[in-house]
Amino acid sequence: MSKSDDDTFAASRARREASREDEERQKREALQAKQDEFCRQKANASKIDVYIRKVQSYIFENHFDTPKRHGYDINQGIISEREISNSPKQFAKGIGFYMTRGGLVMTGDLNHPFAGDHILKVFGDKDSFKGVAYYECGRSQQRTAIDTLPIDTTNLAEQLDPIFSEFLEISMLREEQREGV
Repeated sequence: MSKSDDDTFAASRARREASREDEERQKREALQAKQDEFCRQKANASKIDVYIRKVQSYIFENHFDTPKRHGYDINQGIISEREISNSPKQFAKGIGFYMTRGGLVMTGDLNHPFAGDHILKVFGDKDSFKGVAYYECGRSQQRTAIDTLPIDTTNLAEQLDPIFSEFLEISMLREEQREGV
């Protein structure tokens, strides 16, 4: 074998090795990107969890008495995040506020614990990092968007007071329609 034949084999071996190293590097980079995305989503889910729990506390403390004074039963239920499976903690991705006249019925469903005529749902999206609030009619399951929210706990009153007022307005309009008013 001549020196050029040895060079051909050596060059081929070097190209194969470089190709293998490139494939391994690409696999490592893809795995790292996947891990980075998981960490980003987990961090966002954690922030959304904190936000949803503060929404829960704020609405409970500041808005539950009014419907009760007017003969409505109202309760709440956390809606859990199921996609982040490697986390030891179950994150809240949303909350439902269930309201009805004459008693709420427990459903046995952990994510939708009550059957109510009027439901206010607030969700956080870990991808867009925005919140969304909407009214849901418990009888027809029709949804009406109320507002999009920043995931920010600095001024909950400014965010949530108008949303809860809109929820009550839509609920009372539905009640009036049902009664033929």
